[in-house]
Amino acid sequence: MYLWNTKALATKLKSGELSQHERFKYSFLYIVLTTVTIEFLFYVTEEQLNFFTLISSAIAITATVVGLILSYRVNKMGDDKEFIDRYVCVGLPIAVKLVVLLIGIGILYVILCEVIFGCADDKYLEESSWVDIFLALIFNLLFWWRIIHHIGWISRANNTE
Repeated sequence: MYLWNTKALATKLKSGELSQHERFKYSFLYIVLTTVTIEFLFYVTEEQLNFFTLISSAIAITATVVGLILSYRVNKMGDDKEFIDRYVCVGLPIAVKLVVLLIGIGILYVILCEVIFGCADDKYLEESSWVDIFLALIFNLLFWWRIIHHIGWISRANNTE
């Protein structure tokens, strides 16, 4: 694995010498490193760092690692082809759907909290709380469940519903 010598890596990619497993290792490290970096940036900017923020980050990082490994294994048990393409192409619309769902849930929560229950000064609206943990858990479980399902379906030689 090349982490510094991009010329040697580019040569292997150009010649087609990089196996699906090697490609997975690059994508795995790239995605996990990106996830950890994004989670770290929350701590740099978070004024109210608390237990809930840490748990939410742990969920995101753990789900990413476990989800990538499981989806790769499902793909490998199938035709073991094009894992990265499948992950990226299927993951985008799944993420878009889930973001829209979570925005809807967030709007509903604010409406319920402010209008119906009269808690406009609710601390859960201003800092990380159990609500963040719940939403992070739901988002990650739904995201990886759908990724694994679709990659499994795509990679099976006999594509039946």
